[in-house]
Amino acid sequence: MTEKFSVAVVIPSFKVRRHILDVICRDARVKVIYNPRKLGVGGAVMAGNLAAVSDGADFPSLVLRLIAPLLARAADFMKGMGACQ
Repeated sequence: MTEKFSVAVVIPSFKVRRHILDVICRDARVKVIYNPRKLGVGGAVMAGNLAAVSDGADFPSLVLRLIAPLLARAADFMKGMGACQ
């Protein structure tokens, strides 16, 4: 049986927003979040994460997978699901 799941991707943008919107808005599944004021990258990521959670995303179940390379001392830094050594 194939498990169905959804993926939330947060792309904070300010100066390149028009270019990004031209690319991603061709897909009907894309939900664009606009902040009422400039929040910086951290604020934009938080707003995106909150929107994803309100749409049913389940981040806590992924935390152990996210930090597994850190716990195994295979990485010094994590960002998203990628490891940097």
